Amino acid sequence: MVNLIQGHATAASRSLAEQCGCRRRRELAPLVGGTSFGAQSWCAAAPDPPRLAAEQISMAPFIWTNEPTGLIQSFETRHKNPLAGALFAWAAWAVESLHYLGDIDRAYDASHTVIGAHRPDVVDVAHARWATSTCITALDLCAAGLGRSFCAHGEPRELDLACFDSSQPSKRKVAWRALLPPLALQWVDDVCADAEYKKIKGARDWLVHSRLKRHFTLSTAEGPQRLKLELETTQLEVRQVVEVA
Repeated sequence: MVNLIQGHATAASRSLAEQCGCRRRRELAPLVGGTSFGAQSWCAAAPDPPRLAAEQISMAPFIWTNEPTGLIQSFETRHKNPLAGALFAWAAWAVESLHYLGDIDRAYDASHTVIGAHRPDVVDVAHARWATSTCITALDLCAAGLGRSFCAHGEPRELDLACFDSSQPSKRKVAWRALLPPLALQWVDDVCADAEYKKIKGARDWLVHSRLKRHFTLSTAEGPQRLKLELETTQLEVRQVVEVA
């Protein structure tokens, strides 16, 4: 999204999803500092989870390689569409919240400590909902900004990524896609074809619109296991869901 907003056509080969941080990164920077905290996976024999005082929590913000505010302002100036800029800004904030969640969940996974009296299985589901919903929201907000900028979309309800997805064509989708510049269209197609995006989208749809099968594992000598979410063809541990998002 950074390259699209800057208008550099030479960057077309890079995935906009990677620019947004909405795909898995092996290193989520910066790492959490101070005392870590987390949750112990629920099982029948598990003791009450330990608690952590709020003053022990220390989180550092995500640092962008290219700070998005100036890029968004430049995009608004070129395309004369402040509403699109606002959508891109919301997408950037969504990405930052995903990295915040990544820091929380990484520490949570290491210490198996929950805050307050919350059950660890409830925390796992909360983190899964947070990760999947926010990831898809960030991508949809980017698509909405493209719709405002290039498709003359002015309706109260914004366009989303599905409106440009060629895997389920319609006359309206064909028309919208035809209005996107090549770099934007390449980003749309790359995201929609991405295997990790499909996993997160499937998990989000099940968590938000239906129900998702959950798998619990009893504690072992190696420590408690995280909740696993069952998708159509695979199972994902909540930690993996957060990393992929």
